[in-house]
Amino acid sequence: MTMRSLYFGQTGREALAWLHDAEQPAQRGLVICSSFGREDLCIHRSLKHIAQAAAAQGMPALRFDYPGSGDSAGAEFGDGVVGRWIASIGDAIDTLKQETGVTEVCLLGVRLGTLLAACAATGRDDVAGMVAIAPLIAGRFYVRELKAYALGAASMGMTVPQERGDHLLQAGGFAMDDTTQEALKAVDLLKDDWKPPYPALIIERDDVPPDPRWLQHLQGVGSQVSSLRIPGFAGMVRDSSPHHCEVPSMIIDAVMPWMMERLPLSGSAHVKSVPVASAMRWTSPQGVELVEQVETVDVGARLTALVTRPASAAVDSAPQRAIVLLSGGADRRIGPGRLFVRFAREWAARGFIVLRLDLSGIGDSEPRPGMAENLPYMRHALDDIAAAVQHLRREHRVGHCQLVGHCAGAYNAFRAAVETTVVDSVVLINPLLYLSVGDGPVDLTVQRTEVNDSVRGYKRSLFHWDRWRALLADPGKVLRVGRILAELVRGKLSNRVRDLMRLLGVHLKDDLPSELLKLARRNTQVRLVFSDDEHGESLLWSLGGATVKRLRRKGRLSIDHARGADHLFTLQSDREALVKQLAGLIEPVQATSSPSPVAHRAMSPSKGMA
Repeated sequence: MTMRSLYFGQTGREALAWLHDAEQPAQRGLVICSSFGREDLCIHRSLKHIAQAAAAQGMPALRFDYPGSGDSAGAEFGDGVVGRWIASIGDAIDTLKQETGVTEVCLLGVRLGTLLAACAATGRDDVAGMVAIAPLIAGRFYVRELKAYALGAASMGMTVPQERGDHLLQAGGFAMDDTTQEALKAVDLLKDDWKPPYPALIIERDDVPPDPRWLQHLQGVGSQVSSLRIPGFAGMVRDSSPHHCEVPSMIIDAVMPWMMERLPLSGSAHVKSVPVASAMRWTSPQGVELVEQVETVDVGARLTALVTRPASAAVDSAPQRAIVLLSGGADRRIGPGRLFVRFAREWAARGFIVLRLDLSGIGDSEPRPGMAENLPYMRHALDDIAAAVQHLRREHRVGHCQLVGHCAGAYNAFRAAVETTVVDSVVLINPLLYLSVGDGPVDLTVQRTEVNDSVRGYKRSLFHWDRWRALLADPGKVLRVGRILAELVRGKLSNRVRDLMRLLGVHLKDDLPSELLKLARRNTQVRLVFSDDEHGESLLWSLGGATVKRLRRKGRLSIDHARGADHLFTLQSDREALVKQLAGLIEPVQATSSPSPVAHRAMSPSKGMA
């Protein structure tokens, strides 16, 4: 079984797809239709496993990003978004038939994907069946859920829009405009005139009461339909975080026999031609011709990288400038709210080659042999980054190279710059951790953050006598204050002792100032961007202290703030502001001394760095 990437669809709305080929020719294939926004981010890994399972059973499978989402082209907002989503499913069916020779397809949709797939199948004679996982049966229900999600986030103190002048529904870091909302509200699978001519299998959620309306409707109009209530969907979207999401093995085990054995072969041999390409080309608003394509980085496992570059870079003999983008957690390469897609395409228009990397076992990258999936903080991530930089230098003649990461991606970027890869700068967006021991990070966040946050609170309450009276009346609170202050003093004394040992030339283990100084000696610029009240900023000052101040004065380290933004840049306006803010940070700066003689080669992870 092989997995290969391709782009299909008309110019301006090309969809990035992954085709999982079966080993033998087949008559039936599978087209997988994802959901929207945060759900799509969470279920991506599960859909990859479903496609792999289908291909292993002899059924080639195609999964893809809708236009204007994921890695695909097209506008996110405006007229016709829902229509383009539905049309792309039709194109996906034709592409699968065109590329593999199958004569019919089964559609598998999750949540919103079920609604869109049902619309796309209308009037076709090559759809053999549909699997609907936790289906949405009407668009108005989905819009209502997104609004409830946004309100729930507000009740938990998360950032939500204060003004609705932009007409955007923002939930989980993804936005939907009012035009798209209204178009979705018009889609309803309970309408009397909708009767699918193919069998359907409904996989109901087991964590909420089932909604029998669609099953009853299909039975009422004489459709062949069956329903199963199986555990799995809740794990697919657990905590709305890809890092915690699980592959629904019980659902996969139930779905595969149904598609392979219970659907009669009855497809159409007619194939509609769809444009298919290995790369996507377009002209930016600045008039720059750009190319985006999937490239593979081999580390013993195949790593997936999306490379966006000016078309002229392929023929320009001068050394190129490059940026490697690293997502947080187990998010795939698109970043929070597709922010990294925006970065890549805008920065490529400014002359950079931008590589968005899926670390091994994350997104569409294979796990290393013997390693589990979904582990963003493992040490092998540093070797993945080193390999990506080597790939850029070898395949794209890159000279100047920067690492830009968010959250766990920022941690991995920093560790890679310190330990495995010499680069010109690192841009760290909301890092939570810095130090590394063994195969993972040293997590001082809880302890140091509790101290720093408590001290800030004490300072704010300094002249509020009623709060002091309440504190003194509670022995437990008094003991906690004493513990916090003792820890504060201990931390400051520890920093002073370490400063002295550094001056005496003593090598210190797990020492952030020493690592920052190492990067400064190597002329690697360190740029940090923090949202409001980020724990990582408190930790930086706790661990780095005087060294951070000194490097800032010398221009070797900078700290900027994304005021009003939350950790994930949930609001569209915050993402727009960050795009503008980073525009100045990614431009190369003149080094204060001559570059290191090894500034443009990766270092062997086994040898380390002096």
